[in-house]
Formats: sequence, C-alpha cells, structure tokens
Amino acid sequence: MQNLTHFLQPEAAAAAAAAKTAAAAKAVGAAAGGDVQQQIQQQQRQQQQQQQRQQQQMQQQQIQQQQQQEQQIQQ
Repeated sequence: MQNLTHFLQPEAAAAAAAAKTAAAAKAVGAAAGGDVQQQIQQQQRQQQQQQQRQQQQMQQQQIQQQQQQEQQIQQ
C-alpha cells in the first residue's frame, strides 16, 4: 500500500492516510471506550465544515469573475 501512494495524487494519498489514521483511532477507541470515537467524529465534522467553506469561497470567486466579465462586455 505504501508503494502505491507514490503513484497517487497528493490529495488521494492524504485521504488514504487520513482513512488509515481514522481506522486505527477507531480500533483504539473500541478498546479504550467512546472518547476517541467522539474525537474522530468531531474532527470529521470540522473537516466537512472546512471543505464547505472552501467550496463557498470558490463559488463566490466564480460569481465575481462572471460579474466582472459581464461588466466588461457592457462597457
């Protein structure tokens, strides 16, 4: 598996590493109790929120670019 990550895009490699980390943490959490499970869920929620913010920023930039193009056409 480690050899394959060299051929993957950095994003895919990072996602694979995150999945491995989450799986390992879940295994530890099952042995130790529910605390780790809650931490994982919290991290996942934070990651989702960050991704949503990034998507919103990208959408806003696209809208601004479209508006600028429309203004240039009108001029």
